[in-house]
Amino acid sequence: MLEQAHEMDRFKTFSLLETRIPRVNDMTILTLATCGDLRSVIANPQCQSNVQVNWKRGFAKLSIIRGLLCLVCPVLLFTPLVSYKPGLGDGGGKLNPYQKLYVFWKCPMTKFCAWFLSFISLAVLHSYVALYSYRWEFLPSEWALYLWYLVLMVTEIREVFEQRATGMRNKLRIHWNSIWNIFDICLLVFSLFNFILKNFESTFWLSRILFACNSIPVYFQLFRYYHASIKLGPKLVILTDMLPEILTFVLLLAIFMLAYGVASQALINPYRRHEWSGFPGLLYDIFLLPYWQMYGELSLDELTIKDVPPCSVNATFEDYCYRTDIERIEDYRYVMPVLLALYMLFANVLLMNLLIAVFSSVFEQIHNNSMGVWKWEMCRLMEDFDQRTTLAPPFNILEQIYFLLKSTWKRCCRREKEDLDLYLNEANLSLKVFEKTCLSLFWSRKQSQTNDNITSRLKTVEEKTDAILSKFDIPPDWIDPSLVPNYQTENSHAKIQRILTLRAQDHQPVDPNGNQLATLKEDVSDLKTRMKQIERVLHSILRAVEKPKRE
Repeated sequence: MLEQAHEMDRFKTFSLLETRIPRVNDMTILTLATCGDLRSVIANPQCQSNVQVNWKRGFAKLSIIRGLLCLVCPVLLFTPLVSYKPGLGDGGGKLNPYQKLYVFWKCPMTKFCAWFLSFISLAVLHSYVALYSYRWEFLPSEWALYLWYLVLMVTEIREVFEQRATGMRNKLRIHWNSIWNIFDICLLVFSLFNFILKNFESTFWLSRILFACNSIPVYFQLFRYYHASIKLGPKLVILTDMLPEILTFVLLLAIFMLAYGVASQALINPYRRHEWSGFPGLLYDIFLLPYWQMYGELSLDELTIKDVPPCSVNATFEDYCYRTDIERIEDYRYVMPVLLALYMLFANVLLMNLLIAVFSSVFEQIHNNSMGVWKWEMCRLMEDFDQRTTLAPPFNILEQIYFLLKSTWKRCCRREKEDLDLYLNEANLSLKVFEKTCLSLFWSRKQSQTNDNITSRLKTVEEKTDAILSKFDIPPDWIDPSLVPNYQTENSHAKIQRILTLRAQDHQPVDPNGNQLATLKEDVSDLKTRMKQIERVLHSILRAVEKPKRE
């Protein structure tokens, strides 16, 4: 139907895609397709045209590089480096300088560039504090970083409340569906706990660990901006789809690591003392040592048998020694290479190659649909940055305060509320008529295609049956003479031509009150007659084939 609407009016088609539907919490068609994971709808050429138009809203020529340059030097907005769409100014004329600035800052691509520069600055500041100025005392650079995180926390809370859902639980559920929002929450939670733990001397060392680990979600946020690239965007989707396969690989590897780790440590130090202080070292020898051996770090010096003294005559169970009459510890060194060889065979050769094969399969599946994946991510990126604030953190706190004051004024001080539906009533009515017209034409075309398909199949069957019956100069007694083409009073091709009149002229919808209803009934009746005739011919041919077998 979108193709039919695009053929009739391109701009009204875009208006249909952007019209909010009250029955689904004022969502648009693109938003519904994104929430429902309908990638075929997003990949539709009409939807992609709408995405590209909104991504560069108001601009005829603008790229990410040019957007970054204009952010650094706003004077470039008034140069031929960027070009605006005609007819956006007052009275359909050119834009004045103030209007150019407004169009630039409201464009989703501009917001994308501004937020990208903001997160680059945040990553640089966090790295500087972690490497040079994380001390017991709060330095100015660290205070600036915590204020930045506070602004991000306010922005995150505002995004939760702006979710189009009823109830806080549904808002949180929709907000957490995005992996990037999960990274935001991890970043803010780590920062909060880090700030609390740093105020106590006993937990300062733990706060440093949290602050260092907080660098991971800070830099992972930059992955979000790779989706704007047609080369990097699909690679991120491949990386995301490989994560469940890594979990499966780790679960398989854990069994081999436990089997080899426990067996090797039982032979390396068979008379180990049971002490809780040595438990972390034992876990390292069981888990981490086999893990690094899988990557080639064999650490053969740690696989030597421990030197245990023999027991004396009066030795007890608690003594750290062994009995020479029953133990042969010096022979255990021949078993260790065998265990290591078996572990490397299964873990390094079998499991690693299995993981590579799975990764190759996932890569081929996603790479073949890279354009569809990129279109999907591009639509999500456009909708995300279209709803974000114009200013990037930490300066967007000014915009947050403005929205708060505006919302308070609307609820407390405003006397009259503007009725936007009244202003848009005529436009909405025109869109409804346009939508119904497109829907009627779509079903008319689909019905016409179905009828063409039926008549073509009937024509093929009739031609084959006529070819068989034409082999008989004189029809046998077991064939009805009226079925042979030589005896037919009406040519079957003439019937086909009459059936083709079932199509409406110029794909117009059928008028149930017009004269086409009688023609439609006649054509349906003729189709039934032809089907019965074909059935009689086939039964006659079947009897002709079975008659020699009975004789």
